[in-house]
Amino acid sequence: FILILGRLDAVANFTWTDNCKTAYDYTLKLNFKKAAEFIAIEKKKNPINKLPIYIESQIDFLNAFISERKSILDTLKENNSERIELLKTQLEILLIKNLLLQKCNYKVL
Repeated sequence: FILILGRLDAVANFTWTDNCKTAYDYTLKLNFKKAAEFIAIEKKKNPINKLPIYIESQIDFLNAFISERKSILDTLKENNSERIELLKTQLEILLIKNLLLQKCNYKVL
């Protein structure tokens, strides 16, 4: 049981770090290349932070919306399916962790 909780502590978080804030700022400025640089830094520095997935999805959406090219839209659809599955798995693990902690009468995080 303790091993399970220990493993669940290593699951994703969704934190607006300085790298994520900067990447999102560049995304809103439509500077996707610079945003991608900060996303890469964040992924390397903090691999359990899954907020870069959200920012990447925003980049894909804006890129598809602005360009109006079908190939980019197809890439967006493919990437979103993969990202949704990854996030869904992470959220399910977080729910399980919270349920286990509630059963142990610990404060839910």
